[in-house]
Amino acid sequence: MHRPAEQLTGLKLDGGWTVGDLIPRLPGHSGGNFSTSYFVSGADKTNAFLKAMDYQDALNSPDPARTSLINT
Repeated sequence: MHRPAEQLTGLKLDGGWTVGDLIPRLPGHSGGNFSTSYFVSGADKTNAFLKAMDYQDALNSPDPARTSLINT
């Protein structure tokens, strides 16, 4: 099942931005554990990138640092 942040291609955003292609995560890349990146284009043809976050995944993820402190 795809996360909501992975289903934004083609979405028209406020301010005239359109979500383009998803930027794939390549093996060996770090970061982005709770986010998905996209290319976006503005109404004026400006190109940029968008980072979409699934807060539910982040907030429900185990916290290794907190767990290690509690168990010591």
